[in-house]
Amino acid sequence: MDLEGIQANDITFSTFFDACGGSNAIKDGRIVHEELLETHYLHELPVANSLVSMYGSCGSVEDAEKTFWDMRSRNVISWTGMITAYAQNGYNSKALEMLHAMNLEGVSPNDITFVSVLSACSHGGLSKRGLGYLASMLADYGLAPTIDHYVCAIDVVGRSGEAGEASTIAKAMPFEPDPVAWTSILAACSVQQDASLGAVAAEKFRDLDPKNDASYVMESKLWS
Repeated sequence: MDLEGIQANDITFSTFFDACGGSNAIKDGRIVHEELLETHYLHELPVANSLVSMYGSCGSVEDAEKTFWDMRSRNVISWTGMITAYAQNGYNSKALEMLHAMNLEGVSPNDITFVSVLSACSHGGLSKRGLGYLASMLADYGLAPTIDHYVCAIDVVGRSGEAGEASTIAKAMPFEPDPVAWTSILAACSVQQDASLGAVAAEKFRDLDPKNDASYVMESKLWS
């Protein structure tokens, strides 16, 4: 690009950092980041947001934090990127603290924010808080939960071994549960040794994904 005399811009660098995050190419990302330190590009929101996302995706939470707090201004993408970085790397409490800080700054979360929040609740074993956030989406922010949010909620309670509650959410949500939802319910049944509900979940899974043998393996453990 340089050889052709074409000038890079903020979109160029933002796209580059996104690509580095997607391919775990943190070394390449760091090199370009360092080259931009004395330029104005790091103060461009798209570039800084992509840097936060890149470092989070590559597991470098400290670099994501530094980039985030060095930003002169932040938008919902910035906050969501930092929440996601925490959630991706097991800093579940920090992810939820960041959501609180986001609200205090007067920035409203969006649907992508809540996917990461629910993921943090799931991996942190926070089933009640997770269900609270699901309800809060519509009640407090006017955001209608999508199937991704419901599946996350099913995973939240499923990981806590609440197979019955997971099944209730699946039946009540305004979408047809997908294989991921039934897998979460089946996993919860394994924890609780609920063979009856597990058989139903396995059958539903096979109806949707008949070529996938994973349900047979999981179901067999219920009877062993």
